[in-house]
Amino acid sequence: MVDKEEKVLFSEIEDLVKTTMDKTIKSFFKDKVYNPKDNDFFIKHINDKLSKEFVKISTNFKYIISLILLRNEDSGFTQNTIVSYDEETDGCVIEKYVFSNIICVANIFCFAI
Repeated sequence: MVDKEEKVLFSEIEDLVKTTMDKTIKSFFKDKVYNPKDNDFFIKHINDKLSKEFVKISTNFKYIISLILLRNEDSGFTQNTIVSYDEETDGCVIEKYVFSNIICVANIFCFAI
């Protein structure tokens, strides 16, 4: 964990944020089957877990976690996000995870406090 007294740049925590996101999402969805009735639970569970893990990394950031779940089938999906932030201190990690029948698109935004 990074001390709140220090100024922390996103570049210092970016790899740890990505690793934490990868590990959490991959371990959770590895054996899940897409069911629209489960999506709210899945998203809440992942968001809660990531929130707790990111605060352990650094309390010097506000984290915004956005997850999109789709059935992995032959359908189109386009997403675009534009964020205005200080490129020196802030940042984001965006990843697409493809499982047997679920696609998860994760957007993690980290804004320095």
